[in-house]
Amino acid sequence: MTGDPTTPAPEGLSPEQLACFERDGFLGPFTALAPEEMAERYPVFLKALLHPSPVYGFRTVRDHHLGCRALFETCRRPAIVERVASILGPDLLLWRSTIFRKLPGAARVVWHQEHDFRGHRNTPALDPPRNITAWLAFTRTTRKNGCVRIFPGSHHAPLERRPVEEAVHMEVEPGQFFLFNETIVHGSDPNESDTERSGISIRFTATSTRIHPGMRVDGQGLPLRNWRAVLVRGSDAYGHNRLGPPPELDFHPIGRLREGLGALLHRWLRLRYGTR
Repeated sequence: MTGDPTTPAPEGLSPEQLACFERDGFLGPFTALAPEEMAERYPVFLKALLHPSPVYGFRTVRDHHLGCRALFETCRRPAIVERVASILGPDLLLWRSTIFRKLPGAARVVWHQEHDFRGHRNTPALDPPRNITAWLAFTRTTRKNGCVRIFPGSHHAPLERRPVEEAVHMEVEPGQFFLFNETIVHGSDPNESDTERSGISIRFTATSTRIHPGMRVDGQGLPLRNWRAVLVRGSDAYGHNRLGPPPELDFHPIGRLREGLGALLHRWLRLRYGTR
């Protein structure tokens, strides 16, 4: 299902679009930012990515919306949040993000489903496992540079073998995004071009969901002491999760000592808790 990329930020999805999402497990593309706006912001995002995370204390592709104000503001654009609210309901948490930089020559990403974002010791990170991902392009993404591929309707059953239907290539321009749920089968081909393919997966869930219940680290060995979910729409009537404010600045230098200690902690946690 394809949205009109020239349409201003909507109030939400139409009944027809919701039916398509239920049937196919994904929807888009839509537009959150004009390409020139994304071109202005991307250097800021890249600077944050290439420095240690102020949340985790080491370099990671995860959760830079908690350390870079410009990225947080991009993740909560009404064009994104209002469409997600049509699916998950009015009260939304932004709980995770991952930046993907696929440089020329980068390998393929195998077919997979997110399921419930397993934590350490294979315990679910979400209870119940409700998540909507908005994949937002920083750069132009095409078949040649390894855009995301999705198998329509594959969210209706666990992945046991490669789906037989034809995958959809999600080619998008900078500032465009598409939505998919936690069980859709997706992956990407190698980057066989001379251009970078970069974007961010922005993860949302409802305030009724428990996030990282009883966990000290997540499934990738990231310590959760400074992690927080951010309320991006509505209110939280449940109080299940640790909530916090968005970052105030675009860049938070942490110093070499803390970075070194953070890297050591990360390695120890991965060994201690058996994480990937």
